[in-house]
Amino acid sequence: MNIHNYEERIQEYIIKSLEYKFNRKRGRKAFCKEMLGVAKDLGDDNFLGFAHYHMGECLYSVSRAQNKSLYHIKKAIMYCQRVEDRELLARCYNMLAIDAANRGLAELALEYQMIARGQADEEDSPELLAMICFNIGYSFMDMGDESGALKYFMESYRYCKRSAKDSRIAMYCRYIICCMAGAVYVKNLKMDRAEKMMHEVIRLEQNDNGGILAAINEPLSFIFKIVYYRNAGDFDRFEDENKKFLEALGDKSMTIDGVPDVLNYCQILIEAKSKDRAKSYIDKIEPLMKEVDIPHLNMAFYNMLVSYYELTGEETKKNEALSAYFENSQLQREERKSAFSFYAETMEAVERIRLENIALDKQARTDSLTKLPNRMDLNEVAEAWFDRAKEEQKSLGIEILDVDKFKEYNDTYGHQVGDECLEQIGDVLMNMTRENIYIARYGGDEFFVCYYDMTDDEIISFAKELKSRLGRIEVSARGERIKGISVSQGIRNTVPVSTNRVWDYLYAADNALYKLKQTNRGDILIIHKAIMSHKSLKDARIGN
Repeated sequence: MNIHNYEERIQEYIIKSLEYKFNRKRGRKAFCKEMLGVAKDLGDDNFLGFAHYHMGECLYSVSRAQNKSLYHIKKAIMYCQRVEDRELLARCYNMLAIDAANRGLAELALEYQMIARGQADEEDSPELLAMICFNIGYSFMDMGDESGALKYFMESYRYCKRSAKDSRIAMYCRYIICCMAGAVYVKNLKMDRAEKMMHEVIRLEQNDNGGILAAINEPLSFIFKIVYYRNAGDFDRFEDENKKFLEALGDKSMTIDGVPDVLNYCQILIEAKSKDRAKSYIDKIEPLMKEVDIPHLNMAFYNMLVSYYELTGEETKKNEALSAYFENSQLQREERKSAFSFYAETMEAVERIRLENIALDKQARTDSLTKLPNRMDLNEVAEAWFDRAKEEQKSLGIEILDVDKFKEYNDTYGHQVGDECLEQIGDVLMNMTRENIYIARYGGDEFFVCYYDMTDDEIISFAKELKSRLGRIEVSARGERIKGISVSQGIRNTVPVSTNRVWDYLYAADNALYKLKQTNRGDILIIHKAIMSHKSLKDARIGN
């Protein structure tokens, strides 16, 4: 979204929303609510999509507000689809993927991620692709495919390198990739590779002038350092990182999507029979879990508690945790149905808007009278065909076709009959459009024909057939049938060179048409130069 399209007051809202997001400022929910109200008053689809997205992202970290978050993300998708804001669409689908992953729906998460990647590919945004590829890698980790995960982590890292040096998203992605990949290397006892990741993590932290990484308090960064220092035998740093991690969990800055990493680490401690350390983390994570309204995460929490109480021999608490696990497993079954129903409804709504956009775009590019493409469509197609012809060194022919004495026709029979005549011309030209022949209304009684990779003889043959069909048009006027119309056709056909532009062709075709009007009305004239001169006319072709 180009913020410069908005007044200064709206630009300030957009900038502040990003500051709240990256710096995790308190008061974000109230700010997003205020911004959404302003967006509704403004009634601008671009800004509404932006405001709903940030409201949804904000609510995802608020106590038991995850389902409200999805409502806003879906609203954002509808607005973004309508205005074709691919960057924000990619972020919306990425957010839905995070939620699906947190709900234990890895396949659905991957589906959302691939949609997000498709939107980001269209936008060609390296930092956005970096974030999405990282999350795809995370999904592979959830499915137990570490090699697939590392492949996407490394792809994400490559996109980070393509991003702007001061990109906060790229910096965060590089940081979190190193932490995740490093933890995988430690798990597989590849300490030399883990060491390289650690060096990069430290370097990024030292260069964190904006305090982005410090504000995030990402659980993965603590976990990587903890397991790395433990395996490296550096127990002072190991204890120091444990202390920092517990403090970070206590300040409630961690987001919902960080919960699975903490629960996995607790499970590692339990399996290592580290009861006291596991208890310290459980005490920190338990208050946060009371705010989570996602059965899958609750199941993971209670499953971890079952393992912990088995270790400590607390049978009563173990049975309570088992009961809570079972209750949440029942809820998850229903939630799974809701999640896939939400996906189906969202995709159906998106497809409906997509088709509406296609219809509106076609309407905007179609001449209402003749049903041919209009000047707006003509400009884009002509430029595209010209660029292709220049690149492939193929000939490009451009024709301006004009109905002879059409003003007299209108003056004699009336504009209603003139419009009927133009409609019939549109029908004839529409039926003569080919894969390498594009036809549009140029304006008034003039029409545009573009020929790709055709010889003069092929163009003349087609132009004669077009003239013949137009000569058979009949309209009714004052009780009689008016048969046939005459047209003049000025054409330039040649292979584009570096100094040419498409408007040179249009200018030349118009000059050829003007020459015909003066000397050979009703004929076809093909020229090969931009400027009409005695020399260029000697090289011209008359259709006759």
